[in-house]
Amino acid sequence: MGTKKDPDRPTFHVMPRNGWLNDPNGPIYHKGTYHLFYQHIEGTADWDWRITWAHASSHDLVKWTHEPIALVPTKDSWDAAGCWSGTCTVDEKGVPTILHTAVRRRDKLDAKMIPPKAHDLGLEMIECQLSCHCEPGDDKLIKWIKNKEPAIPLPPEGMALTGFRDPYIIQKGGQGRKWKLILGSGTKEAGGTILLYQSDSAASGWEYAGELTQGSTRPCLDDPSLDLGAMWECPFFAELQDLEAPSTITHILCVSPYPHHLKDRPTNPCLYWLGDFQGQRFDLESAHGPRMLDLGDILYAPTTLRCPKGRLIMVAWLQELRKGGSFDYAGCLSVPRLLSLQGGRLVQQPVPEAVFPSELDAGTGTFDAAQSMKRVGGPIAMPDETVTLRVLVDHSCVEVFVDSGEALATRVYRENKDLTGPEVFLVSSAVTTKFEEVSAWSMQSIWAE
Repeated sequence: MGTKKDPDRPTFHVMPRNGWLNDPNGPIYHKGTYHLFYQHIEGTADWDWRITWAHASSHDLVKWTHEPIALVPTKDSWDAAGCWSGTCTVDEKGVPTILHTAVRRRDKLDAKMIPPKAHDLGLEMIECQLSCHCEPGDDKLIKWIKNKEPAIPLPPEGMALTGFRDPYIIQKGGQGRKWKLILGSGTKEAGGTILLYQSDSAASGWEYAGELTQGSTRPCLDDPSLDLGAMWECPFFAELQDLEAPSTITHILCVSPYPHHLKDRPTNPCLYWLGDFQGQRFDLESAHGPRMLDLGDILYAPTTLRCPKGRLIMVAWLQELRKGGSFDYAGCLSVPRLLSLQGGRLVQQPVPEAVFPSELDAGTGTFDAAQSMKRVGGPIAMPDETVTLRVLVDHSCVEVFVDSGEALATRVYRENKDLTGPEVFLVSSAVTTKFEEVSAWSMQSIWAE
């Protein structure tokens, strides 16, 4: 089905004109413009090896522009099978720099191209970390030049790792400080792990500095039955200042557990911990968590951007739940979320720029929850009897934000294509609940062109 004819296609979530989308990559604010990259395959609604880095830009996080594809696989090179996820920064010389996982397929390589046994993970793909720099004078970050040799060519020696990908910068270098990045990984014995690397330069010279953290023996606080994963993909690690205690600094570690085992959803819930970082090690056993980052069933691979004024903004991949059909797209990115800490609790809200409310008369009525086509959710904190919800409905894509900090993303497809619009109901399973006040507003398309 063409994009113009599909009533389920979102209009105020970042997505390509057509084709496949997955992980957001390397969001960066550079010379007055926000840049957002993401995994993309043009012309198909299915994942494939030939993944690229697509690119969108915005001056205000509200209106976005499609830019030319930033990175494509290079034949017979380190990324011949795909330009996988990574990060973007401005290096010590002021040059915009990308670090991403470059992938080759084992079955396409000569034996002499296989890594030495001590570094070979035995996976179907061979991963390394490749750096690229922006062409001089290109302030729009359109043209990228790949370095000939990998920034991190091999995984650590002798570790039985289950993956080696998704670099994320956690500390910028300069003035005696090392550059530091983390990589998603796992061990066959302990499950998910996060590898730490450091260097004097953003583009090269990276050396293994041990594990930032390893595995967790504690179950998820929101759902003890959740599998914590054999590998942790797309990690992000950032500092948060508590708004209720400004002198308190806490770090958040978020991971995307892999592989996916749940039958009723396309992905595992992303997990996070809040705790202290001593420069080289983040101790999960003394941290608070793990907790579910999102209480819905489609969010995966979140990443973050630190804005000039210190705000920490997160975007994530929102997956499809439908399968089959003649659709020419799959996936979109979440509305940018502002992450903060209040009284030791993680709070997620849409960035203020993205929502512009206007008053609208509220309706009242009843609803038989037994007739609901779909339910998704989880526990929320209720410090008092009143809860404020912000619900963003973008055709099939629904994001819900609670004033106590929780967030939920899901998909609701129209069974009846003649419906003019969605309806929102508040359902409580324990007590009688009513709307005290409702405000509603329309959201316009985010695309400037």
